[in-house]
Amino acid sequence: MKKKLLTIVIACLLAVMAVFSACSPSTEKPGSGGSDDEFGLATTIDPNRTTLFVSNFNGGFGERWLKAAIKRFEELHKNDVYEEGKTGVQVWIDNSKTGGKDTLANIENSRDAVFFTEYVYASDYADSGKVLDLSSIVNPVLSEYGESRSIKGKMTKEQQDYFIQDNGACYVLPHYQSFRGIVYDVDLFEDENYLFYFSANANNGNDGFVMSKNETRSKGPDGTGGTYDDGLPATYDEFFRLCEYMLEKGVKPVIWSGSNQAYFTDFLAALALDHEGLSDAMLNFTFKGTAYNLVSSVGANGELSFMNDGAEGSGVAITPNNGYLLAKQAGKYYSLQFAERLLKKEYIASGSMGTLSHTDAQKNYINSYPSGGEAIGMLIEGSFWENECSDMGYFDAAVKSYGQEWSRADRRFAMMPYPKATAGQVGEKVTLTDSLMSGAFIRGNVEGYEKELALDFLQFLYTDESLREFTQYTGSPKAMNYDIDGVEGISNFARSVFDMKNRADIVYPYSSEPIYADQPASFEPTSFYSTVVNKGAGDVPYTYPSRAIYDQGVTGLEYFNGLSVAMSKSSWDNAYGKYFINN
Repeated sequence: MKKKLLTIVIACLLAVMAVFSACSPSTEKPGSGGSDDEFGLATTIDPNRTTLFVSNFNGGFGERWLKAAIKRFEELHKNDVYEEGKTGVQVWIDNSKTGGKDTLANIENSRDAVFFTEYVYASDYADSGKVLDLSSIVNPVLSEYGESRSIKGKMTKEQQDYFIQDNGACYVLPHYQSFRGIVYDVDLFEDENYLFYFSANANNGNDGFVMSKNETRSKGPDGTGGTYDDGLPATYDEFFRLCEYMLEKGVKPVIWSGSNQAYFTDFLAALALDHEGLSDAMLNFTFKGTAYNLVSSVGANGELSFMNDGAEGSGVAITPNNGYLLAKQAGKYYSLQFAERLLKKEYIASGSMGTLSHTDAQKNYINSYPSGGEAIGMLIEGSFWENECSDMGYFDAAVKSYGQEWSRADRRFAMMPYPKATAGQVGEKVTLTDSLMSGAFIRGNVEGYEKELALDFLQFLYTDESLREFTQYTGSPKAMNYDIDGVEGISNFARSVFDMKNRADIVYPYSSEPIYADQPASFEPTSFYSTVVNKGAGDVPYTYPSRAIYDQGVTGLEYFNGLSVAMSKSSWDNAYGKYFINN
């Protein structure tokens, strides 16, 4: 009996020990068995090297970019002594899905010294006292890496104004870059059975679509022949002509994630800001400047009239006092008209207005063409989608099912430049919006060798070689200015994103103005679409245009008019009166 009782006690003690060990920081990667990973990185913590713990938001961009950089960094410092009694360094990745204020709330007790995550409002971090000033690595020229620029020099003016304080301190660096838009399947568009490009000859007898690969294509939305967007829809009207042509050819025009309609709303905001252009777009975050596209009325034929003849005249001066007027920006009207036209059952693939996850939407999209079923022409997604799809194993599965030509390396996708709302805007510069507010930073209470190592590692990741390597592994840009010349293994999709980025103005949806800095979450681009619509049953609030239009039959114009109800003068005054300025 005593022996049996002793056995039970020991079992209980082992169970308790297991519980406590499960709560302790890991020293071995799950399932590794102690062997090195695909990059040759150790999967157990090496007590003979100085360890730097790094937190990585392991979402659409994954961790392979980070592992590749760590491999080079560990090799570079293999003989260096940061910590007495140890030679060399080991960088250990703790993957997570925690971002924004949740990361900040728990950072002081984290073992991680360096962080890469999303929805980072630099003003919150700068004011917190919980993150380290990075000016010592941001301002010096990276001459030790053979470069002639500093990290600061790789940032745009807007980024410098936001991330770098008046006293020169910098607490957060911009991390990866994400653009919402329309992905199209180049292989499908160029298939002889489809040929979904517009012809330079609108009267070619095929409704203006090319009849052979060699036929000269239209000039596209940039209005210039011989460039990356030839043959693509130049206007919203052409885009919907393309959708109709796809239906005639037995192709479903578009798919997106039904379970997360914020993706679609992000896309509408990107359309709206592209229409506004950089200066007018930035008013939504600075509330300082002149707005030239504020709608005073919409005619029965959809023709717009503008405040102060903004399209041709003086426009309207915007300050924190009258920021509510930005609900009247024409780009928001046009984006809602686009949504109303697109949200037809015949245009959208199954699940786009249902419960389809974003990764299932990606999987369905890449498999639709080779499967022999109904192909899908376009995907509304972020510029990280291809890497995420690859990390999920969907390209590998496609290869097993259909052959090597359907691999990520061999497939050709591209990001479609936004078509213009009207023919009069064709030829205007593309304006892209960086949508994820990602950031990199260091825990503020690091000291000694850990601090030195963390700063060295973060600076290393912003060298040109590391920036290019990030794109090589993710197919996406970092939110810095650099080129990808000579980088091998970059997909057609990644090159299309860079081509468009290099021709574009970029909206970084933040500013250092107090009205923004004190409550940045209130001014996220998706917040543009909070509306109130009265269709006879009282005022009904909506957050997602897709749900209101598709489910409730709200028109684009009704939704647009409701923006000014939700953002009325009185509600604006109540929320932001303390930021008003004296005229």
